[in-house]
Amino acid sequence: MRKSWRGKLVILAVLALAATALVALPAVANQSDDVSTGAEIGGGDDFAPEIVCKWELPDMNSFEPGMQYDDDDDPSWDAGYPCNGVDPELVYNQGHIVIQVRANPHDLPEERVIELWSAVRGSNSVSDVDSVFWDVYHPAIGPWGETPIPYADGSFKVQAHGYEAGPPQDYGAFFDNGLYYVYGGSMWAAAYETGQIAGDTIQSQQGLIARAAQNDIILFKSYFTLSKHQPCGPYDVYNYATFLGQTTTIHNQIWVECFTHLKTDFDNVNWGSITPGGVDWVYGDLYFDHQGNSPYPTVGNIGSGGMNVAIEFSDMIREEDQDPDTIKRITDFDAAFGINPDYLSYVFGLGGEVLEFGPGYHQYLCANEVGKLDLSIHPPIGLPAGNYVGDLTVYGYWTGYDGLSPCLNDWWAHEPGIDRYPWSDNYPPYVVFDT
Repeated sequence: MRKSWRGKLVILAVLALAATALVALPAVANQSDDVSTGAEIGGGDDFAPEIVCKWELPDMNSFEPGMQYDDDDDPSWDAGYPCNGVDPELVYNQGHIVIQVRANPHDLPEERVIELWSAVRGSNSVSDVDSVFWDVYHPAIGPWGETPIPYADGSFKVQAHGYEAGPPQDYGAFFDNGLYYVYGGSMWAAAYETGQIAGDTIQSQQGLIARAAQNDIILFKSYFTLSKHQPCGPYDVYNYATFLGQTTTIHNQIWVECFTHLKTDFDNVNWGSITPGGVDWVYGDLYFDHQGNSPYPTVGNIGSGGMNVAIEFSDMIREEDQDPDTIKRITDFDAAFGINPDYLSYVFGLGGEVLEFGPGYHQYLCANEVGKLDLSIHPPIGLPAGNYVGDLTVYGYWTGYDGLSPCLNDWWAHEPGIDRYPWSDNYPPYVVFDT
């Protein structure tokens, strides 16, 4: 603004002097002076800022205020340090996945926060940057998808506008004996641990910390939130830096993982007084009691991906028996499960057997869905009186739904033959209750 007013004052002074000179000089017919004017907006690619590096970091503990930095949710997927001092345009490209994250179960205590970072430098001076922002897009369903998934179509998710983050020391960097170091658990440490920025690129005398401390680059940050209701798969993240209409763009992906998270609303199963030779039932319902002590068993899925359910009874043993050779047992149990009381799946088995309710449509729990769990017990004829106790284990697991999931979130489940969550890799795999 100051430069603009100074230019106007100079023009007014020149016009006043010219008017005074014209009064003193003899008139000359048809004499004039041509004065050229000009302006430039966004002239030339040289004005586009340089995005030196970009990276994304998840909040690892949503129950604590602020950001808690750590590794990503699946560190076995190595990003390969795409920010390592080379031209970022050569290493950030479509399909390059930099971090893997899961949403928070039930979006509690809040949606998962994903922090966005960018180190930017203007082409002529470090401050030649008008804006820095990010565009995030949902994953695009692959060609195998027979039914379009809402939002899993590459559609726009959110635009996050960046602001200057401040000096690198505010995020865990410190200077000692001519070298820069970072604290464990800091933003800088997490950028390295997630495989996004090479160590030398962070800490060397020509690294990001040194350049930011010397005002050679500016750190920008922003964030977006991830809900468990949104689809799994690769999210495209575009980072833009603009100046005078010229824009630089860097593009990479983050992988949002599906997960199963089983939750029940009961902490015990009490058949009450049972009759030897008979059958006794404890019936569930479709009302989820968040107090966790319902007498009517309900099983819910607060994860993001579709979930199958299985159970395992232990033998129920009479508490009074001490001699292992004469222990009295109840070993025969039944169960039924489903999201619709008219379409329950029944299983029959003995204590110690894992009983799966199957991949049927009415037994598959999508995000936020619940199913009723009916349990039965068969005490044998001649069983003596006493108090019998045992355990019941409820399993939540991902197997896919015959290759095609009925759930909106299951991006990978729509590709036949892809099994990313076998029985041994559930989150969490089971819950155990005393009965």
